[in-house]
Amino acid sequence: MDAIVARDRETYTPMVRLFLALVGVQVAVSVLWGGYGEVMRTQLVQQGGYDAIAQTLAEIGVEPDAFFSAYGSIAPFLHAPIVAGFTALSAFVLARFGAPRRMAVNVNLVFATLTAGSIIGLATMAFLIFSDAVPPWAIGAIVLAYFVTWVRGLPSALARTALGRLIKSSAMTLVMFILVMIGATVVQACGTLGAILLALA
Repeated sequence: MDAIVARDRETYTPMVRLFLALVGVQVAVSVLWGGYGEVMRTQLVQQGGYDAIAQTLAEIGVEPDAFFSAYGSIAPFLHAPIVAGFTALSAFVLARFGAPRRMAVNVNLVFATLTAGSIIGLATMAFLIFSDAVPPWAIGAIVLAYFVTWVRGLPSALARTALGRLIKSSAMTLVMFILVMIGATVVQACGTLGAILLALA
């Protein structure tokens, strides 16, 4: 993070690029379980909502298999730009901390933290080897990764005291989590609508 603030482009990989690479790995790993569509189907079965969704799809003339197949084709392409786009908005909150900086610096700082959380998220997918769903504590582990990354990495120019570091790290963690959840919801909504239209075509 210090290198990012110093605009040192030689000693770190741009965080947005690294995040997009991790999303690509996540998409590839999801294929082991049938892709996004089958992961969604499994989650619905686990949560007891599959029958209701299947009935709704049948009422509009869409076969469940066709829907989940189409969702699996659409969602991976929506994931990175939508989640990244929403999360990048937290850079406007970060811009309020410390001296004025280029927005590109703030975005890279945000994506440094988002990348740390994405690594934890990717690691928790390994639990799909042993069960039908990612454990419920995985979200908490990702949020903790955000917080720890901010606390340890937040440059002193942005937080000069220990209390300030804790407060600002907590604020950024909360904002990022909310934006990631909004982004994920938008991905699911757009993917669902797109999959219905594709299945009907």
